Amino acid sequence: MRRSRSLILWLSLSACTVGSGSDDVVADGEHCGDIVSDERWAAGIHTITCDVQIDGGHVEIEAGATLRFAADASIQVGCQGTGLGSLAAEGGEDAPITMVSSSGLSGHWNYVRFCDGADPTRNALRHTTISGTGAYDNTTTPAGLVMDGTEVLVEHVTIEDSTGYGFSLRNGARFAAGSTALRTVGNARTGWTTAASQGSVPGDGSYTGNDEDSIELYGGRVEMDDTWERLDVPVVFEGDVVIAGTDTLPAVLVLEPGTTLLFNGRGMSVGDNGQAGGLVAVGTEAAPIVLSAPGAPDPGAWEGIEITSDAVDAETIFEHTEIRYAKYGAKIRDASPAFDNVVFADSLYCGLYLLGESAPDVGNIRFEGNAPGYCE
Repeated sequence: MRRSRSLILWLSLSACTVGSGSDDVVADGEHCGDIVSDERWAAGIHTITCDVQIDGGHVEIEAGATLRFAADASIQVGCQGTGLGSLAAEGGEDAPITMVSSSGLSGHWNYVRFCDGADPTRNALRHTTISGTGAYDNTTTPAGLVMDGTEVLVEHVTIEDSTGYGFSLRNGARFAAGSTALRTVGNARTGWTTAASQGSVPGDGSYTGNDEDSIELYGGRVEMDDTWERLDVPVVFEGDVVIAGTDTLPAVLVLEPGTTLLFNGRGMSVGDNGQAGGLVAVGTEAAPIVLSAPGAPDPGAWEGIEITSDAVDAETIFEHTEIRYAKYGAKIRDASPAFDNVVFADSLYCGLYLLGESAPDVGNIRFEGNAPGYCE
């Protein structure tokens, strides 16, 4: 009888390490180096002792798993250019996945990173917490979750206690459609994006409770239709943004009511050199859209909104919008956008500046503290 029970135990352990199908099932243990075939990491404690590079394989992490990262360690997916890799952390509400520092200290390990060699159809993080990242790495922006030129689905993901950013989206990276309930808390900074990525940040997320509660947007172009959802923190522009598609297919950016964009000496242009664009900034009386500058700004703290002759008039609309502390609130060149219930306030020069054959459709607008309010 004892021999039979021992045989059953041996078979059970074998099933945990070998698994079924094409996946190798890893019950727990240490991980380091390249992964080029499919693996499934079971619930248990997994220690990441150095950089794990997933290229050419798919790694699934099961609900309830804990990953402990040694100093400067990371998981990188599709970053070596040797194969199409993917990672799916499949936590559950009652059995989340945790990725933590082995020392318990913030800034101890690097990040979870998805590069342009990661399969956007299979990358996913669900019910997962990433904690204690931010170790120095001169190849990218320090952040708990780094995405570079790919898409990742995030659902109920918390990024906390990073000495850098919570997340970083570079080179057109986006949270995949359907992403929801992203949370950043206790990080030095909230998030790093560009114009091509900002529209993917989930509007139902929570981005407060960090040392700096704002999404930093480092410029770029909006080259296809996009919507920027209202967030619970402002978006701070650290670079200029241009909204422009092609001469036959305009790019139209829609801002949700209640959105706040703060420009750190930067500006936004609609249309560019024969490439058509539109900006729909339609707030409500209860939730206006605010375009201003961070901190306690002086007049002229940012460039303002430039609406060029390549703007699509019917898709360039401002309602219940406040434009404050710019050099020119809105500079319009040979275009006819629409303004209604708009406040132009504290511009260094004109609140509304018309050039060429501009003929805006103006409803109820108000000028406050500009010098002067209206110029042409």
